[in-house]
Amino acid sequence: MGVERYLEVPLWLAPMAGVIGSAFRRVVRSYPCGLVFTELLSAQGLLVGSKTMEPLTFFTPQERPIGFQLYGSEPGVVAEAALVVKERFSPEVIDINMGCPSRKIVKSGSGAALMGDPGRVFDIVRAVSSAVAPLPVTVKMRSGLHSRAVNAVEVALAVQEGGAAAVTVHPRTRAQGFKGRADWRVIAEVVEACSVPVVGSGDVTTPEDAKSMLEDTGCAGVMIGRGCLGRPWLFLQSYACIVGRPVPPDPPLPEIGRILLEHLFWEVELKGERRGVMEMRKHIIWYSKGMSGSRAMRGRISRISTLEECKRLVVEFFLLEEEHVDWILRRRGG
Repeated sequence: MGVERYLEVPLWLAPMAGVIGSAFRRVVRSYPCGLVFTELLSAQGLLVGSKTMEPLTFFTPQERPIGFQLYGSEPGVVAEAALVVKERFSPEVIDINMGCPSRKIVKSGSGAALMGDPGRVFDIVRAVSSAVAPLPVTVKMRSGLHSRAVNAVEVALAVQEGGAAAVTVHPRTRAQGFKGRADWRVIAEVVEACSVPVVGSGDVTTPEDAKSMLEDTGCAGVMIGRGCLGRPWLFLQSYACIVGRPVPPDPPLPEIGRILLEHLFWEVELKGERRGVMEMRKHIIWYSKGMSGSRAMRGRISRISTLEECKRLVVEFFLLEEEHVDWILRRRGG
């Protein structure tokens, strides 16, 4: 059992820690998207029942198909956690993170640190694949540890031999973090070497970028990350571009406000008023980026702490009418 069915729409939402919780995934699900993922989940944390895992594992049926992304450095631990996830949450995919450049995660031997140990990569993927079969296992990786150790092909082959159903390549090194340009040539090299589907990631910020990545690298799908923050309709635009349809323009201001307000209500519903509003501050900045008056609004955002204040700011900035708010509340059953 592979992931081909989730590549019929060849656009996946990247598992961005601290950003793509249930609320944002629901927003993205309004658009063409083949697969979404949870935020980064500690395999060890899942096994010990850490309370911090609860909000990270929450999702709604409308977010399916969904992949759970795990990180860890010990094959047995990651495999056991994957089995727990399979039995408790029944996701469509288990993804193993081998690309996170965070110092804390790398220091534990997880994330991008695994790019330096293809043997351990094979052991982890084999252990997880065996534990959760026939559930498909995927891996998200980087191009290497640094510019003098670009070994994406070697690691991707270890992933494939370990039994993974697909591999996602973000072609920056661990040393680069998220700086510099993603080298799409690395994606093409992995595509050439592997028989499993390869998904490309990195520097996809326009519909044309998504189409170019598919055409230039031969990859089977495109994973969109930072490019869709504040612009979830990028999935709709990218899909139109890929299939040769006219690319729709960005939504008008009130429509963006409606999207944002629904996102806000979901976030507060999930995390409570104070935390939900705090979480939405960065999203409001992303949604309004580049718009007239956005700079002044950022000063207001830093001072809001209640749902009513946040709603008022969105209504005013995005020129929402009362019927827009009523429509959202009716749609939510409120």
